[in-house]
Amino acid sequence: MKIIIIVICIAFLSLSCQAVKSATIEKNVEQSALLKSIIGEGFVIGDNEVSYQHLPEMRAVLSSGSNETPQKVNAQLSASGAQVIDTKGDYILFKIPLINPELFKGVGDSTNYSVVLNTLTNDFGILTGVQVVVVTDIAQTDSIAIDYGIEILKQFSHLRTVLFKVSPGVDITKLTAQLKADSRVDNAYPEIIEHLLEPL
Repeated sequence: MKIIIIVICIAFLSLSCQAVKSATIEKNVEQSALLKSIIGEGFVIGDNEVSYQHLPEMRAVLSSGSNETPQKVNAQLSASGAQVIDTKGDYILFKIPLINPELFKGVGDSTNYSVVLNTLTNDFGILTGVQVVVVTDIAQTDSIAIDYGIEILKQFSHLRTVLFKVSPGVDITKLTAQLKADSRVDNAYPEIIEHLLEPL
């Protein structure tokens, strides 16, 4: 009798594993088809030289305040015709062919964040609008901010590292390339959120 129970348990586990594997394969196929339709030409190099591909038809919004849950933002986006693709913490990632700023008034924090794809893991990442810059001399920070029209958020003098806020609409890929070519800069990369705990 014990042998029969063990065999039944093994068969059940095998079927469960196959169902999970099948669902994972189906999700990967769907994501691959989606990515083929929205992949852009620009690449962004993040921290630790990780390569990300820009997805111009994808954006993210951040649910803001205790009265606005990710589920509420998700419903608002779906009602507006956007295709919700994924969530990362309080960020909702979605696909929409044309970004219309009026569409997002009252949705989340009303800020559209660019979305990128990790070329190694195929995980989505969110460009926060913060540029991390390692300068050759911390005294050059103000002149760099003025030259590129970016706002100083925080300086870590002992690390010669500065966090700059980039204005909405600025092409972060081009900005990063320009900063890297600047003789006052040792390294530059955009802040990218890739791993966040999902809200309960």
